[in-house]
Amino acid sequence: MEAHTPRPISRSAVEALLLHLPLLGADYSSADFDADLFSLIDPRKMRKAMRTVSDVMERDRRSRQDPVLATFDEITYEVWVSETPDMEVDCEDENGKLEFVVGPYGYTARDGSFVESPRLDPIPEYTRNTDDAIEFKASVFQSFLRLSVTEVDGQWGSDYRAALLSPSGDVVHDHLTGALPHAIIGAVLGALLSGWTRPLASYELIDE
Repeated sequence: MEAHTPRPISRSAVEALLLHLPLLGADYSSADFDADLFSLIDPRKMRKAMRTVSDVMERDRRSRQDPVLATFDEITYEVWVSETPDMEVDCEDENGKLEFVVGPYGYTARDGSFVESPRLDPIPEYTRNTDDAIEFKASVFQSFLRLSVTEVDGQWGSDYRAALLSPSGDVVHDHLTGALPHAIIGAVLGALLSGWTRPLASYELIDE
């Protein structure tokens, strides 16, 4: 059985993200911020890649609604992606015993040779999509901290207060802002800086 090794997370990196959170959309790129969040919790390599709208059904729907606008789906745009070099598949050996085999992702070239090429996945839109923000919270704290969201009246409309609650019901950290994904991310980053942890946590906050 492999020993549990928590992923180190730099305190200074979390502090910088929390400082930049209010600047998103004006002085700081949301996509770059999302990539920085991803790097906190996932060891996979990241890079930028070009993509188009790949959902066939979505393309068909847009084409029927507005053929002119649908042509923009063919235009490539740059996104942050993660690289997954290997896949794990289960198969039966010659004795019928189930085993797991790890092999590289790739494709078959025209000459029939296999070319290793990692699988590319777009980085989640943590700061622009509420479901992705909730997934980020789950990646860090799983279900050990409960997320509570309250909508309140703000100066320019609705604001959102996201709070992370300990198993005893105490507020570990809360964050108030006008965008729900930002509120959730702020609560997670603040809870990290608070020092809250648990046995066998997936992370370890380090001072560097």
